[in-house]
Amino acid sequence: MQMTPYGVDFCKWTAETASLLRQGRWSETDVKHIASEIENLGKQISREIQSYLIRIMELLLKLQSTDDPLRTKLWQSAMVHHRIQMKLLLADSPSLHRKLRGMMPAAYRSAVRITKPMVTKPLPAECPFTLEQLMTDRPKGQWESVRHAQRKAK
Repeated sequence: MQMTPYGVDFCKWTAETASLLRQGRWSETDVKHIASEIENLGKQISREIQSYLIRIMELLLKLQSTDDPLRTKLWQSAMVHHRIQMKLLLADSPSLHRKLRGMMPAAYRSAVRITKPMVTKPLPAECPFTLEQLMTDRPKGQWESVRHAQRKAK
């Protein structure tokens, strides 16, 4: 079987490589690129989790600056969605759960960059959120400021 070179047609290369691996024809595979692609899969999952952390932090920052009950509900719903997606990834790769705290500072800096133009209040320099607040749909105390703002609006 003439293998498609790695850089020519990636999808065809993956299909052919998978077929060779299933047949136990290890010596005919491109081990260097297989190892690289496997490593990249892990990095991609880590980046996806980082992206969900950024989005959740962005929404939490926005929630702290709004009095609009509709936006509050929309953003809370979006956070639930992002948490579900992140937990699905973590269920498949539980070793990444230990890395979440380490991801938080960079994720927070990105969330601030995204949120800053949209809010009038200054944003904290350091991440004010706990890992529990980022991972739990309604952690204790998270919505008090939002509820207070909504009561004032009524």
